[in-house]
Amino acid sequence: LVVPAGALYAFPAVVGAAARNFDDHEFALDLMNEEGVLVVPGSSFNVPYRHHFRVTLMPEASVMRDVFARIDRALARRAEAVTKVVPLKPRSVA
Repeated sequence: LVVPAGALYAFPAVVGAAARNFDDHEFALDLMNEEGVLVVPGSSFNVPYRHHFRVTLMPEASVMRDVFARIDRALARRAEAVTKVVPLKPRSVA
C-alpha cells in the first residue's frame, strides 16, 4: 500500500446543448446512478456558476478513457433530452 502524495483534478465546463438549464448537482447524481461515475458538482466549491464539475485524474489512463466515455454518454443523453421537440397535441376549438 502506497500513501498518496497528491492528487490531480479537472474542473470541466459543460457547453453546448447539454449546458441548457444544467444543474451540476442533478448531473452528478444522474451520472452516478446511470453510469457509475462519481464527480463533484462544481457549485460545491463556492463558485457562482452551475455548469462545471470536478473529476479526479489519478486513475490509470485506460480507466480515465472509460470514465470520460461514460461522462460523454451522459452529456449526450442530456443534450438530446433538452433539444427534443415535443409536438403539441391538437386542441378542439368548440
